Amino acid sequence: DAHGVKHSRLSPSPKIAVEAVCHIYDAGMPTRRQSLVDIDIEFAAGQIHALVGTSGSGKTTLAQHLNALLKPSRGRILLDACDIWSRDLLWTRRRVGLVFQFPELQLFAETVAEDVAFGPRNLGYDAERVVELVARALDWVGLASEEFGARMPLSLSGGEKRRAALAGVLAMDPDVLVLDEPTAGLDPRSTHAMCQLFAQLAADGKAIVLITHDMDLVAQLAHRISVLHRGTIAIQGAARSVLTRPDFAEITDLSPPTAVQLAAHLGQLGINLPYTPLTLTECENLFIAS
Repeated sequence: DAHGVKHSRLSPSPKIAVEAVCHIYDAGMPTRRQSLVDIDIEFAAGQIHALVGTSGSGKTTLAQHLNALLKPSRGRILLDACDIWSRDLLWTRRRVGLVFQFPELQLFAETVAEDVAFGPRNLGYDAERVVELVARALDWVGLASEEFGARMPLSLSGGEKRRAALAGVLAMDPDVLVLDEPTAGLDPRSTHAMCQLFAQLAADGKAIVLITHDMDLVAQLAHRISVLHRGTIAIQGAARSVLTRPDFAEITDLSPPTAVQLAAHLGQLGINLPYTPLTLTECENLFIAS
């Protein structure tokens, strides 16, 4: 729209839902610690939903529940309205892809194509289907199989390694993609390429769960935001309404996006903008329009 708000091409529908989930580490032991407390979130198909919070807030613990790496102490995770713990693990892990921070460190095969093929082979796809999935995944991340498939992963640049590792998850054709700090350590060019890819995957109908400390990245990409604070939901809602709250920093212990901070500073100088921009591009458009 005129404010640069991101819209999904698809009508939001709850692809995966977290219902009253609690998680307790070391239950029944002196080291018992409750990490998640009554978490309720819906992740829609065709949207990017950011999970944000300070270190130790419970983001990664929650992410590991989404593809059954962790089981809730109480509550449930629903995938297309089906409790994931009522099905076998393979059913969930075919459909929910989890990309850990610095996934390129897990590249191990002799060629890029072999590395990307590892996941779909483990899921039991036949050889012809594996070849199709690998080619499509590499194409998605901008590493054409004809050029990159036979290369050694160690010969790739940092950004190319990150994209190859992501292709390994995309090759399993998940409906939900959970990304833990996906742009950490990347240069601006590689970050831009990854952002374009995530936006396209959402536009193609995948539910994207973005875990990050980078509020500028959230402002650029996210449709919705859930802020975790000490294992609970502190704030939840549409990206613009969450990020422009005057009490955002106070409630979350996070700094708002750069553009929001700039707008607040201008307001203190008596320069009131017609709306609060989320990104520096929106700032530029506001000043051009005025």
